[in-house]
Amino acid sequence: MSHLGSMPGGRVEPGRALTSQFQVLAHVGRGGLGDLYRAQARASGQVLAVRATDIPDADVVLEAIRDVIALHDEFAHLPIARIRLCGGADGSMWYGMDYCEG
Repeated sequence: MSHLGSMPGGRVEPGRALTSQFQVLAHVGRGGLGDLYRAQARASGQVLAVRATDIPDADVVLEAIRDVIALHDEFAHLPIARIRLCGGADGSMWYGMDYCEG
């Protein structure tokens, strides 16, 4: 994930850029898809949960996530953390979704 701003061990430290679009505020955790961060969008200032991962077939997964984003536009239900945007290149990807404290 070097082009996603990763540090040794794969994590991005608070205060560093995750991509050109996000500033990392905190590392929230790690799961099966990679690291999860609380990050601030540089353009809007909105705080999002951003998942950053290196996975095989990232382009296929990105297309599936774009389909999920389109599907989320049909739902407006509070317990659903909406995926807002996604991107990636060279086998790495990220997606940003609503950040929910807790």
